[in-house]
Parts: sequence; C-alpha cells; structure tokens
Amino acid sequence: MASVFASADIAALVANFQPLAVRDGRPSLVRSKSGEHLVNLYKACRKLDYLLQTWESRIPKSSVSNLLGIESQAEQLVWLQLKGPVYESKDGKQVLPEPYVRRILDILEDEVRQSGVEVGTFSVDHDIASASLDNLIDKERHRRWKRVSGDGKEYIVGEGILETLKERLQDAIGSAGSEICDLPAALSQQVPLPILEAVASDVVARIGGDIRIEADHAVYVPANYSEAVEERLEQIRENRITELLGKLVAGKYCVVTTEDITSFDSEDDTAELPSLDQAVLDEHEKSHPEVNVEALSLFTGQKQPKSSTTSPSPKLLIETNTLEGELAIIEAALVSRAEEIWQSGERKSYLALVMQALRNNELSPPDQRELWQLLAQSGRVDELLPAVRERIGQLESEEQEKVNQLVEARLLVPLQLYTSGIETIQDATLKEHLEDFIADHFKREVIPQMIQAATEQTLLRDKERERQHGKLRQSTAEAKNFDQLHAAVSKFTKKLKVEAPGEEMLKRVKEKTLRACVKSLTSMTRGSDVLQNLIWILLAQERDGLFMSSGKDTSRMIKQVGESATAERLVKWRDMLKAGEGGREEVEQMRGLARKAFEDTRPKLERRKSSMSSTSRSEGKRKSTVSFTTATMAAEEEKGAET
Repeated sequence: MASVFASADIAALVANFQPLAVRDGRPSLVRSKSGEHLVNLYKACRKLDYLLQTWESRIPKSSVSNLLGIESQAEQLVWLQLKGPVYESKDGKQVLPEPYVRRILDILEDEVRQSGVEVGTFSVDHDIASASLDNLIDKERHRRWKRVSGDGKEYIVGEGILETLKERLQDAIGSAGSEICDLPAALSQQVPLPILEAVASDVVARIGGDIRIEADHAVYVPANYSEAVEERLEQIRENRITELLGKLVAGKYCVVTTEDITSFDSEDDTAELPSLDQAVLDEHEKSHPEVNVEALSLFTGQKQPKSSTTSPSPKLLIETNTLEGELAIIEAALVSRAEEIWQSGERKSYLALVMQALRNNELSPPDQRELWQLLAQSGRVDELLPAVRERIGQLESEEQEKVNQLVEARLLVPLQLYTSGIETIQDATLKEHLEDFIADHFKREVIPQMIQAATEQTLLRDKERERQHGKLRQSTAEAKNFDQLHAAVSKFTKKLKVEAPGEEMLKRVKEKTLRACVKSLTSMTRGSDVLQNLIWILLAQERDGLFMSSGKDTSRMIKQVGESATAERLVKWRDMLKAGEGGREEVEQMRGLARKAFEDTRPKLERRKSSMSSTSRSEGKRKSTVSFTTATMAAEEEKGAET
C-alpha cells in the first residue's frame, strides 16, 4: 500500500505547526528544596522581590534557595527574572535589601551634605560593591550630586557645597588682589584636593589666571605673575625642606612623598636644583655631619617599578644607626613568627604568612608601627629573609634528628637485636614461632606506640612524614609474616632517611637491656616468669642479639642453651614449676644464675665484634632493621646520652 503522506507533505506539516515555546501559556517551574514537587518560578521571583523590599539585614546568596524553598542553584533563574537593581557586597556573596540600602544611602547623604565623599573608601567602609554604589548614586540624581575625579579617585559632592566653595574661593582670590593665593588656607574646612581643584578651575575660567598644584596645596596664580609664583614656590619648597629636616632630626626618620618629589621639581632645566630628598640630606649633612643618613626607595605595590617613565618612588630618609637597630628587631620578630607558623603546621607558606603579618602591623610595637610599615615597603626587609630561612632550616634539622632518634630507639634497635637473636636459632619450628611472636608484638604494641609518641611530641606536623608513618602503620598491620614486617620497616626508614643503628649502640643497648631484665627478676613473683626471663638472659649471653618468646616455647628454648649442666637445671626447674613444687629457694637460685650470666656476658660484649649490624637477608631475605619495652627504654637512654 502506498504511503498516506509523502516526505514533502510531512515537511509542510512540520513547518506549519511550530512547537509551543517554553513560555507559551505555561509558567516556568523549578524543583522544590525537597525535590518532591515543583515551584512556580514567577511566584519564587515575587517572593524574592518581597524579601529584597522588606528584609532589614544582609542576605547571604547561599541562603536564597532555602528562603525561597527551591533546590540549590535554581535561584540563578530567579535572579534573571528580577527587574529592579540588585545591590551586592564587595565580595558579591551577599545581597543588600532595600531597607539596608536606604540606611547606607542616609549615611551617604549625610556625608555628602557635610563634605565630599570618596567613593572607593565609602564602598570599602560600608561593604557595598563599587558597581552597586554607582547604581545607587545614579539612581539618586535628583539629589543634585556631582561626581569629581582626581588622583585616580572619584568623589561625590553636593551642588550646594560646590556653590559655597566657589563663593569663598572668589572672595579669597579677590582679597589677594595681585598676589598669589594659597587656596586651602582660604577655606575654613578641609576639602579633598580634587574637589578644590575642580571648583577653583571653574572660578579661574571666568576671572583668568592659573591654578598650580603643589604637594597638598592648590595655589591660585594671577595672570602674568610667573616671577612671583617662582618665588612663592621656592619659599614653599624651603619650608617643606625645613619641615622634613625637623622630622628627621627629631624622629630619626622622615618620608619624602611622591607629591613632594613631583611638586618641587624645577621646571627650569637651567636651575639645577637638587631633588627634594637630596636637599634634605644636604641640609642634614651641614647641621649634623657626624650622623649618617640613608635614603630608601619605597614601593607600595608588589613589584618595584621597572621603567623610568613611572612616577617616582617615595623616599624614606633614616639615620643609619636607627635603621640597623630596627632591622635587627624586625629580623628577630620575623624569625619568632616564622617559628610559630612553622610549629603550627604551615610548612610551605610560612614566608608569605610572615611578610603578611609584618605588613598588617601584627609584629610591630605600637610606637613603631609607622616606621615598620615603611621599612616593609623597602627592599631592606628582603635582606632579612635568609635569616628566617636559616632558622626554619635549623628547626627542620632538629625535628628530623628527633624523628631519627625516636625511630632508632623505638623501632630499629629493638628489631635489630631480636632479629639477630632469631638468626642464631637452628630449630626451624622454634625459629618460625619466634618470628611470629616478635612480628605480632611489633604490630600490636611497638609500632603503634612509636607513632603515638611521635604524635605526642608533635613530630608529625610535616605532611609527608605524617603520611609515611600512616603507611607504616597500615603496611605492618597487613604484614602476614616476619619478612613482610621487615620489608615494611625497611621501606619506611628509607623514605625517612633514617640510618641503621651502629654496632656500638647495639652492644650498649643489649647490655642495658640485660641489666634491666636481671633487675626486674627481683620484682617477679611467679616462678614461670623468672624462668622464662632467665632463659632469654642465658641465650643472650651465648649469642648475638636478644630473645623473647611465648610460654609455649619454653621447652624448645631450653634446648637452645649450649651448656648441658645449665640446661639440665632449667629442665628440673621447669618440671618442678609444672608440678607446682617450686618454691622461694628455687626462684632465688634462678635469680642468682641470671645475675651470674649477666656478669659473664659483660666482658664478652666488650670483646666480641658483634655481627648484629651486618645481619641481613637480601635477595628474598629481610634486612635487619630495627622492641620489647626494656630494649626500647635502653635504646632511648642511649640516644639521650648521645645528644
């Protein structure tokens, strides 16, 4: 059967029946906060508009979805539907409702009524975005405010104030007659220089003459009065030099601002006047030749200017003795704060945080804040950073040494000693039992206790070191045998660059461990405990390393004792204890034998070239790296004695 519609017919139908647009007769919908139902977008928009018209305080943008009862991010659609202006905070994270904005507007109106308002400062002081403040000002054009720009800043000033200033300046200029007129001195109130310059320019446009800006002064110059101007400017220059010289002598330093430098540069190339800072230095040299003064360029930005076409930098003139003394104090403060930051765990960004603290006046004494701020803007502070790095390097070395000592005493030395002891055992079954016993002891007690000690001693604030200790804990916990435990410890010590303990250290720790073990026998009440420790002491007397075993291996351990007569006595005591026949006399005999064995061991330790430090298993064998409590304590005592 032929098709009812040909392709051309279908195309014509599609062309004549366009799909409904999203907005055609249907409200846009968004999901509710719970996600269980839909919310009319325009109702949400009206609700937000109501909040913006009535809310009294700032509204965090992050809370808008909760306030509207819609899912997160859906509020972005609501913002797009708002028709009125939205006022934001400086960081854009808060919305300022109309009642809150009206309060800001009232403050702005009050300040504008009194004097000009610097827009940037007002924006920061009241935490309102610059664009939002501009919109607010534009919206209030009926208030007859005017914008005035100068020095890279923008001011808002009322027309009434402008008219008042204009009248006062006209009166002052008229009173001056043919003399130049210092305009700020003619006003009873302090007016920002750009506003004063703008008003004065309007006045001059009608009456003639010129306006010259000199530092913080706006000077009116009558027409054809250049010679008088030069004399007046020279007088202002001399007064400024005298003022700066007085500050330098009295306070040990003074600042020659950019305005000073640019304003008092002579326009006459033939005048050959020295720069203002050099003129101050020359006058100081004449009056105080015995005092050295240095001139430091100040850089308020992050980078020093590279081009000679940029504005000249301000200069700090400071007595050399004062400079060196303050730099020494600043260096000590920087080092101290760096230590605090480093100890708190901020290892990578400590230099930036130290400099930030200096610039924020967190380090300076109250009476030296201005001077420290100025020195922070000079290159001389950078000369102090090597001392900070050196001190942090010392702290890192000291901490690494403490870590090495802890790992050696708590882990390497005990494991080395017990490994050396196990290597002397020929009984394969007993050897396997001892390996399992020692491995379990290190997994359950030694390694967790070592990591806990490192944490308590705040040695794990370094992220990499903390990570390596965590990996040691995990890898040893997962170790299935003694070889895997050794491999995990070996990898750990290699990562931390901890060297294996020396032969002399091992011998001293062994001797101290045996002495402590013999001493502990006097406090033991159970004969089986005394017998077990006696066997360990006897084996340590005959062989390298130390020994520790479970009670079930006592008989096998006795067979390892080389002297037959001693072994027979041990068997006798074992049997008596099993039968419950052993008494104080037998226990005292065992203690006496332990003391004798220890005394016999000491000269052997002095003579023997222990092979403990060279005991290793490579190519499938474990390396002897590193306790039971007595050995750990002895090792820590030895490390303490060394340091």
